[in-house]
Amino acid sequence: MNHGKAVWRDLWPLLNRVQDIFPIRLSNTQLGSVVTIKDLYNVVCNALKIQPPCREADLNGMISELRLATLAAETDMSERKYAAWRYGTWTPEDVWARLSAAVIEAYKLDPSRSVDPDTVVREKRDE
Repeated sequence: MNHGKAVWRDLWPLLNRVQDIFPIRLSNTQLGSVVTIKDLYNVVCNALKIQPPCREADLNGMISELRLATLAAETDMSERKYAAWRYGTWTPEDVWARLSAAVIEAYKLDPSRSVDPDTVVREKRDE
């Protein structure tokens, strides 16, 4: 089985949310190597054409005060806001914060929880 298809199957709720939050569409090829949150973060950053931080330590704590209610308000866009969302500038910090919030929402975790970049979202398989 194609690795990307397996990732879609394993992570459907999270990937569906990610594609609602970010103005990207992810292919099976892009998703084939995703095992951790950091892997998914790197895929999203590459799709957005931004450089992720070089050091993993730079990811820790970036979610800070972002809450799911804020995220929902930001992604519930009217036609006026669509262009700003679609063509706006994303920073690595924005991507990490919103991806972390998507993980918390998709897996129904405590909103005060910090998401670790090394969190495994799917087991690596030889398919």
